[in-house]
Amino acid sequence: MPEAANSVISEVNARFSEKSWLDFVVVSLQDSKLKIKASSDFCYYHECEIEFSGVRYIHGPAAWGSNLSDGLIRLSPENEVNNLINLYKLEPPCHAFIFDTDESFKVTIVAESIQVNFDTVYYYARENLGVNERIAEGVILSPP
Repeated sequence: MPEAANSVISEVNARFSEKSWLDFVVVSLQDSKLKIKASSDFCYYHECEIEFSGVRYIHGPAAWGSNLSDGLIRLSPENEVNNLINLYKLEPPCHAFIFDTDESFKVTIVAESIQVNFDTVYYYARENLGVNERIAEGVILSPP
């Protein structure tokens, strides 16, 4: 199981390695699923959706920025995960996903698994969408 989580983390970190910062917003938490979105410009679009399943614990704000110089997301070592499991009586198996923020604190999400979607989601009507591009729900499109 850590291999799958590490693979997703590596993919996310590699995808945004050329950017200097990225902002995050919690979109929803429902039925132990947490969805966050990430963008370098939330005025116009977001370029990543990360979904955590089997969420057991969350510590951090609902929105944060990250300086990407040291990577975006990482897994906590197993001994730290075990400490969280014991401290908060969490149900294993789970992983602790850590986001280091630009405010020198950490966002911790303890969950069973992680998935990522790299679609670019626009917040305005736009024609000629490319592969992996879509318009956000709720955007009013012009009549044909």
